Parts: sequence; structure tokens; C-alpha cells
Amino acid sequence: MDSETWRRIDKIASDYNKTIENNKGLDEYLHSVNPVIDVPKDSLDLKERFEEELAYPSELAGFLSSVQVMMGALLAHFNGYIGITIGRDDALLYFYLKQVLHYLDTFRESIGAETGYTLLNSKYFPLEHIDEALDMLSQIPVIIPANESSFNEYMFIHSPLFSVTPNASTDSSTDLFTNLFTDMFHKRPQLSPEYPPSVDNADQYSQEMQTGSLDGGQGLQVPQLSMLQAGQTGRKHYTVFVSSTFEDMRDIRAAVLGRLYSTEDFMPIGMENFMASDSSQLDYIRERLNDTDIYVLLLGGRYGTLTPRGDRSYTHEEYEMAKANPDVRVLSFVCDHPENLPAERRWRNDDEHDQLMEFTKEVESDSIVRFWAVDTSPEKIAGDVLQSVDRVKETDTLRGWIRGEWPEPEW
Repeated sequence: MDSETWRRIDKIASDYNKTIENNKGLDEYLHSVNPVIDVPKDSLDLKERFEEELAYPSELAGFLSSVQVMMGALLAHFNGYIGITIGRDDALLYFYLKQVLHYLDTFRESIGAETGYTLLNSKYFPLEHIDEALDMLSQIPVIIPANESSFNEYMFIHSPLFSVTPNASTDSSTDLFTNLFTDMFHKRPQLSPEYPPSVDNADQYSQEMQTGSLDGGQGLQVPQLSMLQAGQTGRKHYTVFVSSTFEDMRDIRAAVLGRLYSTEDFMPIGMENFMASDSSQLDYIRERLNDTDIYVLLLGGRYGTLTPRGDRSYTHEEYEMAKANPDVRVLSFVCDHPENLPAERRWRNDDEHDQLMEFTKEVESDSIVRFWAVDTSPEKIAGDVLQSVDRVKETDTLRGWIRGEWPEPEW
């Protein structure tokens, strides 16, 4: 690889590193399941291995090592559920594991578009095991079988599992990221190229294959969100911007985004997936809404953080922007009795209550509204959202996207 190609790939990795640093939701979740985890610190040794063994520049080594450490922490958390029931409160494990895989997917797509290189995985990456875990987690609430093999999280923290290499073939059998979200992760690509373990780590890999719970020999599958979902020739896909307050609606957002991710037709946009940008937050939101076909508002018991102007919340601003855009269809899902929500889901003072009531009146008067009850499960709300966006897709004229039309990301 020439120095200019390395520079371009390292720049893309730098943007992804900023995105990971700014993903407060993922950071908070990782600390909630493992209070001692510190991704930048814990990934330093692995970063050095990427730099020394594969001669990768700093940002690229940092991105790959951070993703591996995060994945290892999430899979270690999955290990703790083996033999017990995972309830709805734990749905975020499913969501954030898919999100980490999404980083890998869109990074691969980005370097492919810019440089013609691709991201490959080592044969020791436990593809089928992760696939099975995600399949189980998608069934929440579910009892993880007691005989389920645990993941070897040590491998994710200490052994380089990815490499960047020329994309020498356009044959679909070498595409490591094909159709993962189609049919709930069960369409699998054929075996793919791999890079060999180094002399220094060959013994360790051999030992892990004997003692760990690995399904070696398979190519990496990751969630193909956004651009990759639009890759089916001639088929339109539709972007769905999911808007809500964040802390109080975490579980509902996770359920809605997860349901949309699992379809062939819709490409979700949410704050969880925002790339780092030099633009102001409102300018960046406006850019994303310009790419949006359907805007979904999830309105509960909070009005949300005010913008720097101080007269509206970010959620309210998003709603106004979407409503003003003639290419965007607006759907709203509103809690019918927010006063009955638990305290942690309600307004924190009288001012916020009054602002929320005014916003709710506005929404109910000028958009298509469906109501959800206080005791409605996140999965039921997610099902209602999918049903509604599917109806809009079938009955309205939307722009949609196909591969080649997707706007270049502005990072």
C-alpha cells in the first residue's frame, strides 16, 4: 500500500475514532455492564500489536483495537447471561452489539469507496457464535441455554482480528458483509480471504482454538446499515429518522431501531449513528433530515435538552425541520398519559412539563399520530412503528435510495 492510501485510510479511521469517543450512550452502557472498563486505556496493548505486527498507522490501529475491546466487553456481558433469563431491560445489549458491528461495516464501505481496499477478518473471529448470540438476543425476553458456549473475550482484547487489504475481487463470495440483516442474520456469505497469524501469536491462536468457544474458518458478517442495504440492484430503500429524547427512551429507541435494522426496506438514522462532524449539531441534524424519507417522533414524558437558542428542545427542533421539508413524511407516536409514567421518564420541573404539553398539542394537531399506553412494551411500540412506516412506503410517493444515489457522508 502506498503512503497516500495509508493516509486516506487513516483519516477515515480518525473520523470513526471521533464517533466512538462521542457515542455517550455506548460508553455509558459499557460502564454500566463493566464499571472498570476504559476503552482507550484497555485497547493500548492491542493497538501496539496492530502497529507492530501489521504496520498500521496510529488512527487505524486505534479504531480496530477500540472496536475489538468494545466487542469483547459486550460479549463478556453476554457470557454472564448464560443459563439465565434476559428480560426487556437488557435489550440494549442486542442494540449496542449490532452498533459496534455497524462501525466495522460502514468503515469497510468507506475505505472501499475511497481506496479500493477492504476490511477482512481473521479466521479466528467467532462469526457463527456471534450470529447465534444475536439471534437469541433478538428474541428477548429469552432464556440463554445453560449449554451455550461462552465467548473468549481475552482474544478480543489481545489478538488482532482484522486486517485491511486490497479488494482484489468483486465476486460476491468475497464480500464479507453481505445480507447480515436479511432474514435475521441467517443469510451467510461463503468463506472469505483471511490474513495468517503471525509467528509470535500462532501458538496463542492454536491454544484459543482448543480452549475457547470459537467457530473458526468463517468470514466476518456485520450489520449492513445505510448504504449497504441499498445495494440490491433496482430495489429502493427508505431512510427513517428516529427522533426522541434519549435517556428516558433508551429501551424504546433500541427496540425501534433494532426492528428497522432487521428489514430489507428501511435504513434507520438516529443520534446513536451520527458521525462526528465539524458542523453545529443543528446543522448536522438538518443535513441528515435532508437525506430522510420518513421522520418518526417518539414522544414520552420529557421535553428534552434545549438548543443553544434556548426556546426549543433538540427533539422539537428536529420535528419542526422535518415538518418543513416537503420530501419528509412525519409520523408521531405519543404517550397518551405521560403523567402516569415512572418518575425517571417524566418531566423534571414545571417548566419542562409546560413545554412538553405545548409540544404535544402541536404534534397532535398537525401530524399523523398514534398513541401508546404507559404499559406498552418497547417491542409493541417498535412493531407499531414498523407497521406505520411500511404503510407509508406502500401508499405514498417517497424518494427512496438505490446504490449509487446515496449521498457521500460529510465527515
